[in-house]
Amino acid sequence: MTPRTLDSISPEAGCWLLFAFHFENPLFHSQSKHQTWNLVSPKQKYWVSISFHERLSTFLYFYHPPSKMAAAIPVFTIYDAMILCQIPDTGNFQGQTDAQRMAEELFDNDFGTAMTKSIKQVNMDLATLASLTAVQGRIAFVQWVRDEIRMGRNPAQHPFPAGDTSTLLQRLNFHQKYVKDSKTLIDNTVPPKWSKEQQWKQWVKLLRDHLRAYIGVNGIPLVYVVRENAAQDPTPQDDFLDEYINMALLVGTAFIVDNKQVLALLNKFIMGCSEAEMVIQALNTTTDGRAAFFALKAFYEGEGIFAHDVMETRRLVDCIPAMSSS
Repeated sequence: MTPRTLDSISPEAGCWLLFAFHFENPLFHSQSKHQTWNLVSPKQKYWVSISFHERLSTFLYFYHPPSKMAAAIPVFTIYDAMILCQIPDTGNFQGQTDAQRMAEELFDNDFGTAMTKSIKQVNMDLATLASLTAVQGRIAFVQWVRDEIRMGRNPAQHPFPAGDTSTLLQRLNFHQKYVKDSKTLIDNTVPPKWSKEQQWKQWVKLLRDHLRAYIGVNGIPLVYVVRENAAQDPTPQDDFLDEYINMALLVGTAFIVDNKQVLALLNKFIMGCSEAEMVIQALNTTTDGRAAFFALKAFYEGEGIFAHDVMETRRLVDCIPAMSSS
């Protein structure tokens, strides 16, 4: 809603003025459960954001100094996204518009629902809301939310790009096929167990291909856990799975689970190589696969005083006097 101008008035007075205006002017009512208005001083002395929750009959308002006006981050709700999905913000079923019903009944007004609800379940729920249209838009919305979360972005801070529906549906279909083929890919990319006789860089490439075949908790190829750069890289990629890998957060619940799985796989593939086992044991970790991977990388690629190549060179140098005296 366009910010409403207030003359010289305190934030507190502005709140009560809005309260009175809301109940005295029926045209000011909307059917939204969560109504929010921004009230701005003409001289930019302050601005106040006020939200009204009808179920609780309570106003919540926040006073913002001028310094924060430009830095305010817009917030987009599931309800906003449903309107962008071309769901009519009209109708009146038990006091709700079609867009409000979809936001609440299908997604519980929670972006996280798109990560846990299957497409089959979405379609089943849609069947119970047959009066609503633009089914493809809602499915594209689910994929968009998943994309945002997989790439470490907050979907509440961006509007749903309704114009990208076709691209989002293509991504959804490709990702579903990728998940379906995952078991075959895993079986076909199993690397040999690591031994000192192998070339580390060649073996690591095989390991990365194998990790890419695994699906992490949030649907990201597991290889993201051992990507070289810990920072996010937003560079566009030809394969959107690479964007997931480069942008996934290396923190949070999903990463903790995925990180532990990587450690389990590493331990499996180095089993029997006491040298490599000692490198990981020195970390004293049962969960940090990323740390274990880079400890092995440093050891076998010659970084640090205890690196494999350095130790091997010193062993040969130490043998020279003995060989000369014989």
